Amino acid sequence: MSNLGPYIRNKRLALHDKYAGYSIRNLAKRIGIHHSFLSKLERGEADTLSEEKIILIARELGEDPDILMALGGKLSEKSIQIIKEDPASFINTLRNTQHQSTNEPAKPDFYTQRLEERKAELEEITMRLRQEMKERKEAVKALQLSEARHRAMFEANAAMQLIIDPDTGSILDANPAACAFYGYERAVMQSMNISDLNTLSGQEVSFALNQARIHHQTVFSFPQKKSSGRTCEVELRSALVPHNDKMVLHSIIIDVSERKQLQESLKRDSIIKDALARASQRLLGEAFSLEDISRIILDKSRELTQSNQGLVVSIEQTTGYAWGYAHTLDSSPGKAGKGMMKKISFIPDSRGRYPGLWFTSINSGKTYLTNNAPEDHDKHEDLILDPPRNSLLSIPVMDKDSPRVIGLIAVADSIRQYTPPDIGVINDLAVLYSLCLHRLGEENAAKESKN
Repeated sequence: MSNLGPYIRNKRLALHDKYAGYSIRNLAKRIGIHHSFLSKLERGEADTLSEEKIILIARELGEDPDILMALGGKLSEKSIQIIKEDPASFINTLRNTQHQSTNEPAKPDFYTQRLEERKAELEEITMRLRQEMKERKEAVKALQLSEARHRAMFEANAAMQLIIDPDTGSILDANPAACAFYGYERAVMQSMNISDLNTLSGQEVSFALNQARIHHQTVFSFPQKKSSGRTCEVELRSALVPHNDKMVLHSIIIDVSERKQLQESLKRDSIIKDALARASQRLLGEAFSLEDISRIILDKSRELTQSNQGLVVSIEQTTGYAWGYAHTLDSSPGKAGKGMMKKISFIPDSRGRYPGLWFTSINSGKTYLTNNAPEDHDKHEDLILDPPRNSLLSIPVMDKDSPRVIGLIAVADSIRQYTPPDIGVINDLAVLYSLCLHRLGEENAAKESKN
């Protein structure tokens, strides 16, 4: 029977008497085994653990992993490597140990002498380490005595800093930079809990504090809210430090909102590029009718710009007759706010212009963008389609071989404001629509020539 289990039990129980978190269940969970197996192991009813698990449990108990490996009848990879590098020295050491245990005189040799020399070296290193530890303790004491100087550094530092009780989450102190960032008076901050700033649940906040206190995790990312109600993404870099005879979390707060937005923007750009590539491959690689192409372009335009309304039309060049599809908000009773797809057609007026705000880019031949559509309605009359309610992005579709306007792609009422990247998306779709219209024209011409 291995001596490992009883040894682990004695060490665990000794720690359990002093600290929380050393029950069989807690310890087994931290090292990644079932608590019933650990219980059997402690009673000597189970086989020994793997080297990886022995190293983990040694760290938890503050023990030497090699000793636990030996108690379990194993040698660590490190020990095996040492033996392989100098097997003769290892055998001599074992023999000398055996001689000492049987009161037989040891046979002095080169390896024994080298071991004695090494022992002396280690004793000297140990003395130096003890001296260093003594000096460090004195340094810590000196730091405690100079608390006023460090307090000044805390107060005057431009970096936002919080002192947090890791057990309760209470904010013990906040420097002026942190107060200005969150928008609270210092006295108010000192009466708050870190969960008052976080938008996470209380359970999630408690878990993070526990990770910092027990497992010494140092970096956390949280969505937090300011006194204004505005949400921001912050990164907390924390360390356990002594403060008034208690270990507390000294946290430096970094606003990473812009970095997160950039990451999301890059992710969205990648998604859009993939979507445009798939749409191009599909529309240019298969045979579709003009109606199907227009509907696909319309759906993709609304999807990639997160728009509620959209319009895609093509223009018959000889007559100026324009037709296509629109996805607008149904304002009929019982359906207000719901979207519907409908086929539409338009005839230009005597000046060759099309009515309404939707067709601004066809009339001008230029991109039109507004995030304040209701005000612009006053400048246009005789709207045929339901007007945009908030915003509008309208881009003309140009012929691939000439500067003629041959169609229009427009989107409206996005869940956010339109930005230059949205112009790029609709421009790319306008080029794709132009290529599809050109290909259809060539196919129709080929059919007519055959007839």
